[in-house]
Amino acid sequence: MLGLIRNASFRLKVILAPLCAVACLLAVGFIGYTANNSLSGSLVDLGEVRVPKIVRAAELDQQLRSIHILVNQSLAWEGAGFKAANIDELDRSIVRQMVAYEKLLGDTLRDDRLDAVERQQLQIMSVEFGKYRKSATEALEIKTGMLGNAVFYMTTMDGTFKRLHAAIADLIGHEGALSREAVVEARDLAASNLRRIAAALALALGAAVATAWLMASAVHADFREKNQALVQAYRAIEEASLTDPLTGLRNRRFLEQQLDADISLCHRRYNEWLKAPDEASMPVDADMAFFLIDIDHFKALNDTYGHAAGDKVLMDMRGRLQEIFRESDYLVRWGGEEFLVVARHTNRAEAERLAERIRVSVGGHPFELAPGVSVTKTCSVGFACLPFLPREPEALNWLKIVEIADQALYMAKRDGRDRWFGLLATPNTRFDDVNRWLLSDPKEAAIKAGMSIARREVGAQSALAQA
Repeated sequence: MLGLIRNASFRLKVILAPLCAVACLLAVGFIGYTANNSLSGSLVDLGEVRVPKIVRAAELDQQLRSIHILVNQSLAWEGAGFKAANIDELDRSIVRQMVAYEKLLGDTLRDDRLDAVERQQLQIMSVEFGKYRKSATEALEIKTGMLGNAVFYMTTMDGTFKRLHAAIADLIGHEGALSREAVVEARDLAASNLRRIAAALALALGAAVATAWLMASAVHADFREKNQALVQAYRAIEEASLTDPLTGLRNRRFLEQQLDADISLCHRRYNEWLKAPDEASMPVDADMAFFLIDIDHFKALNDTYGHAAGDKVLMDMRGRLQEIFRESDYLVRWGGEEFLVVARHTNRAEAERLAERIRVSVGGHPFELAPGVSVTKTCSVGFACLPFLPREPEALNWLKIVEIADQALYMAKRDGRDRWFGLLATPNTRFDDVNRWLLSDPKEAAIKAGMSIARREVGAQSALAQA
């Protein structure tokens, strides 16, 4: 074929050149079209199937929590003898929400794109919600005004609610796994598309470089846009893996990824200070303060108002902590009702003031569980600073600092709660003693190890006890 073209006349070459260019452009267009359609199909599968189903599962979870809170509130009002008119209005709202919830479940079950696991979980949820609605309806229809009946129905429905919540959690976990698989598949498909487009460009360059280049540029721009959408979807999934789903705060995995750089900067500042000839003053804004915060008597809150009310308190804690700390600080849900806050680039002298602000913010304002229902809670705080030993900045890692803060939190709880304790090193604190003091009575051992204990009790000023 190449020999025929080489030996063809000038007129024939003039005719064949644009024909070859058109043929190459058609090849580029066809390959680019099929590649982009394939990539678009992957994006549709990720963006229009997986993500909406995750959002729908999250919506089911949120509505179920809302219904459960309102049912418990109605039963609590009934048991406490509230006005019938207020209770009847609340009951009608509950019935409307349960009907809407059943409709949402039904619409989700009718989705043709569900796989076997999703459909099974939704069917379990449908059956369990039927039981829940039956129990809730019976509870709301009985108007005895007796606290015992309200507590009985609240206890009966709690088991069904837990099974429903577990099924929703399994569904969200399954959808998240499917989404991650979809991202991997789409990225592999994008790589395959790139190879096809490269082949098409090589073919086009042989006959019509200019035209083929314009076509390739258009295809590449379209591909880059689609690939950017994939990157954004991947980043959204990565962000979700670093965030606590209930409170929206960061989780332990996020903290482990971020702390190394902050600690390296902290160590460098202190090592430079130690090398200075006079060591006149300690580094400014070079400390990291670790605060462990525990909500006092949280189990009693769950036992009295239900786990949905406890979740509401945990979610409200986020706003209260954000009012105290900077955006650059790390706010982490450490586990259960416990939170860890890392104040970055600060001075250890500020730790006591921040601990007191935490205590006042939690205990000074009631938590609203539902319209007209609120509860007052207190918290206990323990803190320690990194570096713990200023003249040996690398002696203790951040996990040891958290352990020291946890012992300070234990001292605050043992001392009566609604207070804070901080454990700080003094010039007499020795590294060899720090690892031993945790094994005995924290307060006495801390003093023997040469530490200072900062504390704040209700109605008292900040005090410092030093060995």
